[in-house]
Amino acid sequence: MKAGEKDRSKAHPLFETDGVVPLYLQLKNELKKRLLSAPELRRLPGTLELAAEYRVSKGTVNRALSLLVDENLICRIPHRGTLRSSAQDYADPQLNSRVFALVFPADGYQSWKEMIIPMQDTAVQAGFSLDIYLYSNAPGHLQKVLARARKQCVGMALYLITEDRNTLAGFQEQYPVVIIGQKFEGLPVASVTADNHTAARQITSYFLSRGMHSVAMAFGTVREAAFVRKRLDGWMDAHRECGLVPDMARIFNPQDAAFTGFDEFLRRTKPDALILSNNGQDWQTIIRIIAKCRYPMPRLAAFVLQRGGDRSFFRKDTVFAELPVVEMGEAVIRLLLLTLQKAVRTPQKLEIGMKIYTKQGDLLDPTATMKGR
Repeated sequence: MKAGEKDRSKAHPLFETDGVVPLYLQLKNELKKRLLSAPELRRLPGTLELAAEYRVSKGTVNRALSLLVDENLICRIPHRGTLRSSAQDYADPQLNSRVFALVFPADGYQSWKEMIIPMQDTAVQAGFSLDIYLYSNAPGHLQKVLARARKQCVGMALYLITEDRNTLAGFQEQYPVVIIGQKFEGLPVASVTADNHTAARQITSYFLSRGMHSVAMAFGTVREAAFVRKRLDGWMDAHRECGLVPDMARIFNPQDAAFTGFDEFLRRTKPDALILSNNGQDWQTIIRIIAKCRYPMPRLAAFVLQRGGDRSFFRKDTVFAELPVVEMGEAVIRLLLLTLQKAVRTPQKLEIGMKIYTKQGDLLDPTATMKGR
């Protein structure tokens, strides 16, 4: 006996069993009446409960519910069940779609991987799921990825590695977008960034205030324009605040993953403090080069991820600026929810400060200046 025949043989008296109108369509119409006649009803029973109540199979229930989803009367959300839906009602941000897009650079995994867990946790708590879309540096690829993600998802978190405003030209209308790592004034998009400028300025001031006259900065092989410029500006501002002229010869940008020329950079600039503005294995590569060329180890500072990264090879007096990936990930999803709910009218620009401390756990004095020099 086929499933449809089995359903008809035991179906609820509400339904015709002559086979003219499929049971799933009759059930869909019955559930629609149920929803429309009770505006206060926010949730339907689960699949098994409906199957038992109407004496039909789970397959019949699922087909009926799929039709109601297509009519935008309900939405089916993992961990929350089957909820009433309405395109005009923004009291619940999950009414029309339950997926946010995470659009990230394919070659920047080390920069954003630790952000995924807090974003996922925050999204699941609200009944959403996340889809990841990766883009490359190939011309036009980001625009294609953005178009695909926007078509399939109700909102978007975009980890942007370019400062080109034209990238966001298609987001002038109302669509929930949160930019991670960049802040664009005058554009209708929210943003969540780490305060790289203040962190670099405070670290540089801290070293200068302790008599370290040559504070150098080395960037790594991950070259996101946003944090490179912000950290460089902070380094320069700290020098100016101390009455010093920033010497750009003390900035090292690698041409390859082997950091070719870094040994010569050390001999030329003779830094007594070095800020490592790079990621992952770049730290160890630089430290190995310093040891190999037998240059006296300068006082080090490094930007690190909040949840990850091996720090065992750093000395105890190393200064860490911890990127607040947990807070940033949570803030991104919350901003997307608020925007979707239309709870905020002006796009929010959040800049989250970094915790700065030594490897021994001592917090860096954020008011360190050059007073008394």
